[in-house]
Amino acid sequence: MNYKLFSILLLVVFISGCSTDSSNSLSGWFTFGSQGKQGSIDTPTTGNGLEISLDIDDTLLPKLRYTFEMRNTGDKPVELLRENVIFTTEERLDGQSIFTEDSLTSFYEKLFSRGNTVQIPPSGERISFSGVLDVREEYYRDYTNEDFIYTLKVVYDYETTFDNNVELDLENYIIKTDRPSQAAPVKMRKIEILPTNDDSIFQILYTIEDSSSLLDETVVQIEDISIQFGSQRLSCRNFYVIDSEYVEAQETLLSSSLDSLVLVCDVSSLDYDLDSITNTKTSGSFSYIYSIKEDGVIRFDQDSRSLGIS
Repeated sequence: MNYKLFSILLLVVFISGCSTDSSNSLSGWFTFGSQGKQGSIDTPTTGNGLEISLDIDDTLLPKLRYTFEMRNTGDKPVELLRENVIFTTEERLDGQSIFTEDSLTSFYEKLFSRGNTVQIPPSGERISFSGVLDVREEYYRDYTNEDFIYTLKVVYDYETTFDNNVELDLENYIIKTDRPSQAAPVKMRKIEILPTNDDSIFQILYTIEDSSSLLDETVVQIEDISIQFGSQRLSCRNFYVIDSEYVEAQETLLSSSLDSLVLVCDVSSLDYDLDSITNTKTSGSFSYIYSIKEDGVIRFDQDSRSLGIS
């Protein structure tokens, strides 16, 4: 056989062997911060669900040119209902927004061009449109009005799921999992283990957190929590961590002051060998109504406030 051909074949066999050993190694699976095996190749494992951006150009007041963008960086489609998209102003005239009705109607017609709902697929691709908002003349020409605040609020339903490999060491009470990563606005961030006074029971702690900085604007109600560890479907209690103390929660809410929820779940140790390491899985899901908000201030230039050339 040709010496060069023989050398190439040896190199290919060596590389194949290294690749096989690396893919079968558990060292990268069971550690927070690793990529993990959760989900399929095509399923996002990072992202915050629906993201919106509203850019407003006020150089032509009382007309406001805007560009609205949204994208879904989650792992599930987001459905928006027309009644759950609220675009308004803090200041009012006769109980109404200071944007003209026609220009607001145009905004909604662009967003809901195919009906009263819009589906945003989990592709991460940006969907955008532009238009013009008109400030009502009677508000703009009143020189006692120096500015106004606009608010765009979007509310939608979402469900977060997780499915993690687990390496369980009950002799030393150590648990390792692949990264608990979900492409969702609210995520299961951390899995921990604690012993109890009863050797037949140990506790698994699941920490749920909001992934954005929007909790000063809204409260997230967590619902329909379902957790499984190995073959056991778990019953859990809810806690907040306040000043490093676990305080049992009667509600399952996330807010600016209570930004994480800890699920404390009892697990029977009878399914596991106490003297060796066990490989198993944990999975679960929870749903919630999520709100995102974009707001800003439009200020009037007193020296150039006019409508056309006089």
